[in-house]
Amino acid sequence: MSRVPERLCVSLRRMLHTGGRHSGVVPGPRLAAVGGMSAGHTHAYRRRTPEEEPLYRVLAEHLETFLERTRSSDRQLPAHVEKELRA
Repeated sequence: MSRVPERLCVSLRRMLHTGGRHSGVVPGPRLAAVGGMSAGHTHAYRRRTPEEEPLYRVLAEHLETFLERTRSSDRQLPAHVEKELRA
């Protein structure tokens, strides 16, 4: 198995810490006042496809190395996060 760059591990930990939040909703009229979008936009659901993203593929390929590094660091992943990554 190839070595996972430390920079990637830091990025993955940061993403997991923030919950990787993404609403999947395109900004629309209700968000216009907050986000500065024009009032002509509407809400439209857009399914995310994380399995097609590079981060998903890298994590899938290097999961054990990533988990090993997080276990040996001062910041541990919660058990439910590890369980979800393995699912």
